[in-house]
Amino acid sequence: MILTIQSLDLDIEFINKIKVILSTDLNIDLYIINLQDPTLSREEDVQFYLKSYTIHDDLILRYELVYISNDDDLKLQVLHSYHDSPVSNHLGRDKILKLVSHNYY
Repeated sequence: MILTIQSLDLDIEFINKIKVILSTDLNIDLYIINLQDPTLSREEDVQFYLKSYTIHDDLILRYELVYISNDDDLKLQVLHSYHDSPVSNHLGRDKILKLVSHNYY
């Protein structure tokens, strides 16, 4: 099974890895409840902060970009997937980072 977000194909194993790490992410865990239930009362600054976030199939998206937790292994896997892709043809650091930023936050 492949999930496509903004023309991004993610395999199910990678999706599950993102979700598992997301469940332990202290940077966003308090906000997930608010995203899951928009009827909850929230302070104005939280409401403003959450405007750009949504949940899709238990993934957090920011402006339709997949939120990647602050996990070095996960970030490295994202970079490797672009760097090692036959399509990227080893474009170099700046171009790889630009490609990553089109799909991930």
